Amino acid sequence: MAKWIACVVPFCPGGFTVETTDSSTEAICRDHWRLVDKALKAARTRQRREAEEDVDEAGPSHAAVDHHYWGRMRRQAIERAAGIG
Repeated sequence: MAKWIACVVPFCPGGFTVETTDSSTEAICRDHWRLVDKALKAARTRQRREAEEDVDEAGPSHAAVDHHYWGRMRRQAIERAAGIG
C-alpha cells in the first residue's frame, strides 16, 4: 500500500506517493525543488556517490552528511518559497 508524503514547504499541496517499504518522511515537490541551488543538489549527489564507493572510510558517517545536505536544501526551499532567501 502506498502512502502520501506532503511537501515540506508550508501550505504547499504538493508531495509524493511512495511505497510503504520506503522510509522517507519528508519530500520537496517539483515546484519547490527548482528553488534549491544546483550546486547544493550536485554536492549532495556527489556525496551520495562517494558514500557508495567508500564504505570503509573513517570520519563522519555518510548518513549524517546526507542529513546535513537535506536540511540545507529543505531550509532553502522553504525560505525561497516565502521570498526570504
